[in-house]
Amino acid sequence: MRRRVALRAFVGIALLVPAAGALGGCGKSSSGTSSSAGGSTQQSSAPSGGGAAAVSAAKVTIASYKFMPATVTVKAGGKVTWTNQDSDRHTASSEAEPRAFDTDTLNKGQSKAIDFKNPGTYRYICVYHAFMQGTVVVK
Repeated sequence: MRRRVALRAFVGIALLVPAAGALGGCGKSSSGTSSSAGGSTQQSSAPSGGGAAAVSAAKVTIASYKFMPATVTVKAGGKVTWTNQDSDRHTASSEAEPRAFDTDTLNKGQSKAIDFKNPGTYRYICVYHAFMQGTVVVK
């Protein structure tokens, strides 16, 4: 009986710790802005978008602590726009340092567009919720 109670307490704590991390976050906000990425290319072994055709513009929705779609493919010179539809603040920030791109903080309803000039694979995360991951493939 004691083992069951201890196990339930452990499981409850294990579930609460990641949730507490998801509630944090602070920073400056940005709304409907645009910037450019391409000073450095992050090459990775991430999938290339499953052979998806490159487009000149792509949109990524941030909702339920996910980037949707998780992978987008654009042509060199193409643009990716992130829009936060989640109740919490998020970013789309390249993993490599120095950062090739960063949307800065997006609050609910805010968007940021970034131009990608150089071909490559750009992996990114939300700096507040590192479990949120995505990829931009530039062809």
